Amino acid sequence: MGEIAVAGALAERGYTILGQQVYVRVPAGLRITDFLVTGGNAGRTLAGFEVKVNSSVRSSLQILKDNQIATTGGIVASRGGIPGAGLSYGDPIKYKTYEMFIDNR
Repeated sequence: MGEIAVAGALAERGYTILGQQVYVRVPAGLRITDFLVTGGNAGRTLAGFEVKVNSSVRSSLQILKDNQIATTGGIVASRGGIPGAGLSYGDPIKYKTYEMFIDNR
């Protein structure tokens, strides 16, 4: 439910959603980013968004993986790649991840 609300909020803020539930492999393991976008405040660069609902927070392992994607990059592990971004399975990818909070209580 939170991801539906975030998709709308991202579109309202000028982002284009290139992929949802994007799988990226980094040295710390597999990371699933809720949304991969471009546009909005990101401009032409890629950005990831992690959806957090109510009081949920990113775990230390999620933060570690996000930092690896942002600094050294990772490898696209989504089957079929990320067509919206023109990326195939096994391609390198690098982006910063932001959190978007939804309170649906």
